[in-house]
Amino acid sequence: MSTNTIRPPYQCAENFLQSEQDFITYDFKNESTDEGVQYEKTPISKWLKLEIDTDQHTGFHCDNCALAQSIYQSLWDCSPDADISVHGDEMNSFWTSYRCALELCVEELSQMETAPDHKDFIYKFALLFGGLGKNGFPMFGIETQSELTAYFKEQTSDLIVGLEVYVNALVDQCATRDLERIRLQWIMDNEALIKKAFKAITHGEEIFGELEKLASLTHTIGNFTLVPNGYHTNRYASSKDYWDLSLEQIKTVELEDTAKWAKKLLPKKKTGITVRAKTIGKWAGASETSTGEELFKSMTAKYYLSDYVADDLTVLPLFEHHTIKRPLPRYQDQMLTCLKSMNTRILSRGEVLVSVLKTK
Repeated sequence: MSTNTIRPPYQCAENFLQSEQDFITYDFKNESTDEGVQYEKTPISKWLKLEIDTDQHTGFHCDNCALAQSIYQSLWDCSPDADISVHGDEMNSFWTSYRCALELCVEELSQMETAPDHKDFIYKFALLFGGLGKNGFPMFGIETQSELTAYFKEQTSDLIVGLEVYVNALVDQCATRDLERIRLQWIMDNEALIKKAFKAITHGEEIFGELEKLASLTHTIGNFTLVPNGYHTNRYASSKDYWDLSLEQIKTVELEDTAKWAKKLLPKKKTGITVRAKTIGKWAGASETSTGEELFKSMTAKYYLSDYVADDLTVLPLFEHHTIKRPLPRYQDQMLTCLKSMNTRILSRGEVLVSVLKTK
């Protein structure tokens, strides 16, 4: 472990703006006081260490840390209110895209003549993530998840080194959170294996490079926003945590009044529809009686979303044919475009937010 002194968190926007850091690209993972997270230089490993550390110990979340809260207060005056509850959220998820990229990588590798060269990676990923593809892996004599699990249980070779815990977990049906943590740890321990796999596929090296960028940029100011409390959990099912799809969802629902909007977008609470309508109205920077285009226009302006919405309020997709019905990239070229779009928009919006902060 490093003997260097851990840098204290900046905690407030004023302290940060007085530093020599580049605010646009500053990785809020560095606000964690965990030494392993702060000193990790590899972007994906840094993201993984934070996720594992957060799950096991600290409960630290970049988008709601003290520095982030200070920024929200400066930009949007989000003082606590007994009736209105908003909190920080990441607009675009790194994990969703990273896992999808891995799945597409395995799918392409399994169809290549050189698939046996990547047998170790393919089998391990399939076991860890349940990803057998449409036709399994008939070239290896395995076509179902149960056959794959049985295969690993019977193996004594180096192929299953580090996976014994997971194999046992499959048998014991341990908690989903425990399985997720094992997946994250496996990825962190097998970065070289994963890089080798990406190098073998279409656009693979570019995709991996963009994933590394996103691992850092996902926790920068340009990827943070405020949402009504409860919406961050509700939006995943339809948007997979892609912000263009979240905006499409919001825009579709908001064509009705705020009470109906709140009812559809927020979870049920004892406080009732009236309070939830107030939440939507204040969050969007409009009155609780605002409807239609007025509400959506107000919200996109308040949160500086010009990189996601055109002048006519058309939502700009991260890649062609990106819709709620097809939320995940299905091909390598779509994945590459999606990643580049997210990274570009995060940086562009971050530049705008920093400019605004400097005027406060």
